Amino acid sequence: MSEPGGRAAMTVTASPRGGGLVWRDPPPRPRLQPGQVDVWRASLDVDPSRASGLLATLSPGEKDRARRFHFLEDQSRYVAARAILRHLLGLYLDRRPTDLRLSRGAFGKPSLADAGAGDGIRFNLSHSGGLALFAFSLGREVGIDVELATSVQVDDLSPAGFLSAGEESRLRSLEGQQRQEALLRCWTRKEAYLKAIGEGMGAPLMEIEVSLLPESPALLRAPGGEKEIRRWSLLDLVPASGYAACLAVEGAAEVVCWEWRWPDRKARAQPESHHRCAGMGKGAKPGALQAGER
Repeated sequence: MSEPGGRAAMTVTASPRGGGLVWRDPPPRPRLQPGQVDVWRASLDVDPSRASGLLATLSPGEKDRARRFHFLEDQSRYVAARAILRHLLGLYLDRRPTDLRLSRGAFGKPSLADAGAGDGIRFNLSHSGGLALFAFSLGREVGIDVELATSVQVDDLSPAGFLSAGEESRLRSLEGQQRQEALLRCWTRKEAYLKAIGEGMGAPLMEIEVSLLPESPALLRAPGGEKEIRRWSLLDLVPASGYAACLAVEGAAEVVCWEWRWPDRKARAQPESHHRCAGMGKGAKPGALQAGER
């Protein structure tokens, strides 16, 4: 399977501060550096008693959205994800999680509601099943998507208008497991970009195209042409066994991967161990990773 030609996008590397492309225990007071993206991995499967305590950190609007979930497990995971987001923002900004005012864009992208409160901090989150990923940067937009690997068919996505003509053609040229893996890469890469630009499913999906090859995460086509393509870097992540994920970042960046730790580790459900943060290929090794190579 070949991808359309084009010039390489920006470079995304692993920062030495993160110990390479691995998930590490964070420092007590994490700090963002210019040109750096921090990605956090967290389990959302917590004891219901813990979830009820976390509910107190949320805003009235978040509490209202939590109550709308029909199943207790989904409600608990939503509460955990929002509480972790607030705690992480509080760490970066030296503020109490309950003091933060968050807003949502027209298509749901979160941001800080207080002008100037975040000193240019940008963030995004995604969760699937019992796993969540959070991305933070300074002065550059980010989007992140994680998906639990499930069987998806091209015919499920095509009528919904999610796939571009090029994506659909290349997917239909594959069979079996290869097609399933390519579908998951397509979904997470495209979703990460859509979340980064803040348009979600409101964007012209069929005019946006991403690469499908394992070693070449890249934006290939988008409204705005080559300038828009060069603006973004995509990086595949390995969050846990049975999951796929992608980070979209504006420009080039150093990516540091951290493991969120609940205060009481015995009460925290550990995701299956997966030490490599980036690169979905079996032979991926720590070191520099080229984002967007064709």
